[in-house]
Amino acid sequence: MEYNFKPQDAELADDPLLQELAEVTADKPKPEPFRVIEPEPEPGTISDPEPPIKEITADPESLFSFKEQAKLYVQFADGIQALYLPRLYRKRHFAPGEFERQKELRTLIASGTQPEPKEAELIDRINEFNKYMNALPLDAKEEDILARPLAAVLQKYQHAPGPESALILAAFTVFAPRIFPAMGIQF
Repeated sequence: MEYNFKPQDAELADDPLLQELAEVTADKPKPEPFRVIEPEPEPGTISDPEPPIKEITADPESLFSFKEQAKLYVQFADGIQALYLPRLYRKRHFAPGEFERQKELRTLIASGTQPEPKEAELIDRINEFNKYMNALPLDAKEEDILARPLAAVLQKYQHAPGPESALILAAFTVFAPRIFPAMGIQF
């Protein structure tokens, strides 16, 4: 098979490289078609390219129902917010040493002495902090508002924590409110 290559430009017609490229003759070998060479599996190994996908099913021996799991997660989140948010509030709303003056200010008010304007403003901020602290923990209705949709998500994805995770989560939820005050961590 021969290709008739006739360049339009006269200078290109005299180029030996272009002439050689343009010629296809029967005595030139044709290149082999491209093929993928896969490595041979090592002896004694099973060559299964992809393991079968396991279908997720609910564990009948699960420690907690989806509703119980959801409630536990919500209580855990509530505990975390009770630990973190009061410290954040105090850091953002009180200068160092101000919050610690509340006992002194309460004694001042109890004695009937009129506080100075700066002290009165500090008392108002401390009272606002106390209102915030009282409103911080979730009540039963708020827990339910969060737990019901979370239970539906857990059921949809068939989430079941292992026994170790369940124990750590449950222990933190139960013991953290008892241990942290003993360690001097205020809520």
